[in-house]
Amino acid sequence: SMMGVDSSDESAGGGEASVEEAAEAEDADEEEPQEGVVETHGTISRMFSRVGKNDLASLKVFLDGNGGGINQYVRHIDYIYDVTPQIFLADTSDGVLQVNPDTTFASMGGSSNFSSFMSSSMSSSSVFRQLPGNYDIFSDQYDVLAGRWPTEAHELVLVLGYGGYLSDLLEYDMGLRDHAELDSMIKSLQSGEDVVVSDTSDNVYTYEELMVPTFTLVHACDMYQYEPEYGVWTNKSDDPDYMRQLIANGEELHIVGVVQPKDDEDATTLSNGIYYTPDLTYLVMDTAADSEIVRSQLEHPDVDVFSGKTFDELSEESGTSFDMSTLITIDGTKISQAITFDTGALSLDLSGLDLSGIDVSGFSMPTLDLSSLSFDTSQLPELTQEDLASVFPELTADDLVDILASVQIHFNEGGQERLNETIQQIVAGFSAYQEQNPDATIADYMATLDVRSLIAGATADLIDTADLERQLVAAISAKLGIGGEGWEEELVDRIDEGDTGDEGEPATDEGGSEPAPGVPTDISGLTQEIISRLLSKYVETIAASLGQQISTAIQAYMQTAITQMMTQMSAAVQQQIVSAMQSAMGQLASNMANALHVDEAAFASAFQFNLDERQLTELMTSLMTPEQASYDGNLTKLGYAVREKPSEIDIYPLDFESKGRVVEILDGYNDEMREVDEDKVITYTDLVGALMSSVTRIIDMISAMLIAFVSISLIVSSIMIGIITYISVLERKKEI
Repeated sequence: SMMGVDSSDESAGGGEASVEEAAEAEDADEEEPQEGVVETHGTISRMFSRVGKNDLASLKVFLDGNGGGINQYVRHIDYIYDVTPQIFLADTSDGVLQVNPDTTFASMGGSSNFSSFMSSSMSSSSVFRQLPGNYDIFSDQYDVLAGRWPTEAHELVLVLGYGGYLSDLLEYDMGLRDHAELDSMIKSLQSGEDVVVSDTSDNVYTYEELMVPTFTLVHACDMYQYEPEYGVWTNKSDDPDYMRQLIANGEELHIVGVVQPKDDEDATTLSNGIYYTPDLTYLVMDTAADSEIVRSQLEHPDVDVFSGKTFDELSEESGTSFDMSTLITIDGTKISQAITFDTGALSLDLSGLDLSGIDVSGFSMPTLDLSSLSFDTSQLPELTQEDLASVFPELTADDLVDILASVQIHFNEGGQERLNETIQQIVAGFSAYQEQNPDATIADYMATLDVRSLIAGATADLIDTADLERQLVAAISAKLGIGGEGWEEELVDRIDEGDTGDEGEPATDEGGSEPAPGVPTDISGLTQEIISRLLSKYVETIAASLGQQISTAIQAYMQTAITQMMTQMSAAVQQQIVSAMQSAMGQLASNMANALHVDEAAFASAFQFNLDERQLTELMTSLMTPEQASYDGNLTKLGYAVREKPSEIDIYPLDFESKGRVVEILDGYNDEMREVDEDKVITYTDLVGALMSSVTRIIDMISAMLIAFVSISLIVSSIMIGIITYISVLERKKEI
């Protein structure tokens, strides 16, 4: 893809044929570029369109079932998983050293010196690799110098280079040399200093010495510890004590054999390094599947176990929203004990503050404005059933309800003005009353004889007593049992006509012959008694209502007056205080240092971190990792994988002819998948085919050039032969 050679769906799926066809198609379709126009080449889009689309799980099912009869054409089919065993040097006396994956050069990832160094010296610093599953593929290419080939998960094999050399990187990773030397060289290279390289020409080892070093397998899932308070798993790989404990309890790995390529082998399968069996990869996978952290991630596929947040939240956040306050515990008692304040040391001199000279005679008081104060007769309180019961205790509750329903109080014309004048007069008299009685309240003022007389007079002028007289006499007399049926109407008529009967004589009925039963002989006396009782109660009710209105008016006035008075007073006082405080603040600032005492040790002990420095670093690393977290990425980091879904499939054909058959089987598989599910179509890399395709094109070019030279030589030779023959004949013409 990077070179512009892309296998199309119509080609053979990425094998040798598809590379050649794609190249020919590209040459055929190539057009002359337009002058002055720059076209783009879809390198990135073509590269990413091929990423992550291979359904190797379905292909594995096909291959395991001997699809297309592939087993007769291959020596071995190897399934590779995206799982890296975490291998450490077993000896931790000089510190924890991880040898796979090798983190030696991790700190120099951004160094330009390191980039040039890596590009010129090596492609990878890892010395541990996985063996193919079938020893028949490579065992005949090597001589076993000591021991044997590994067969178990905990067994390793050391592969030497041609001639039996040992890489110095292997020396460091095997603990044969002090790893501090390599660290020192890396620091020098990173800082741009001259690197001092030690001489290794005298370092020689026996095969037995090379089999002495031991390694320890530490499962990636064991490097994380759950923090229940924060609901996350923290990485403990930077904790030396924790890692030493893991290594001490880990699974030991031993080198059981040393092998070397045979002298007559031009190309070998394995390179210089240490190899482990596929069983070790399966052991890592099975252990990860049984771990608590992996089970937690599998049970919550939408939550990142390392941060406790959902993957959607992590993708939306630009930073971290972690609450740092949860990391610190503050003891308020210790803080109060650590800080002492000596008030005696604060000798604040305010002798310049003199408030006695403030003149209040010029302060103005607001006038009592009663223009808005009025008493609407429609707002007068009505007599309740309880009020009427207190006036007429001889009436029942039902009688009182009927009376209240039938009697309505009306007011005289002009009574409103008379009542308002009375209210104004009462309010105006409060000021004079308060001067004579400073401790008296508004309620005391309203209870005075003068106020009650004013209210009684205003009430008498306000109510239409004649109309009230007629209604009450009729309603209450009937309820008191005075008169028979129809007596109420007759009594009202008599009251209207002024005929209440002679004193001591009973009133007669409609016929005038007999007095009405139960009718009093003195109706005017009855009327005056009823009016007297009722007006007395009504005066009390109005007085209470008037008292509330007057109290409200007076309180509003007093509040306004006090506010205005305090505003004027505060302005005068503020001016005095500002002048005095300006002269005293300098003295106060100097005294504060003597008055405030802090016990630094006690103050520091009041703040307690819930995590130590190492734990805090681990937690922050888990929560603030710059990597984009994902469900599959987390499982891969923990060493989890399932055997049904390999990340790579390596196919080893028997020979070149068998390789062609394997390519045909894969192409046939793709043809079937296109009809079933386009996503199951796989792309593959034919390494030998791609290499031979390039070599064939080069050979064809050289052959064409040779043919051209040979053709020219033949033509020139033919011409020269003819010329020589002609000259020879011409010179011997006379002789002939």
